[in-house]
Amino acid sequence: MRRYFTVALVALADDPVMPEAADSPLLDAVSVIVAAHRAAAAKWPAVNTVSPWAFVGRAIGGRVLTCTSPAS
Repeated sequence: MRRYFTVALVALADDPVMPEAADSPLLDAVSVIVAAHRAAAAKWPAVNTVSPWAFVGRAIGGRVLTCTSPAS
């Protein structure tokens, strides 16, 4: 998750600020998800009307525990 949303953060932000490493993989993922949500909201203000969790669910197409690509 962290890798996926780090790539999203870099793509979305004009000058991305990477979150510091956290004590656990879960906290790492949450911190970069929140940062990517902020970057998306800065680029597209309408994104700020949804929670970071709705944003992440849409961004990954609801696939949390799979490594497969969405069907075309």
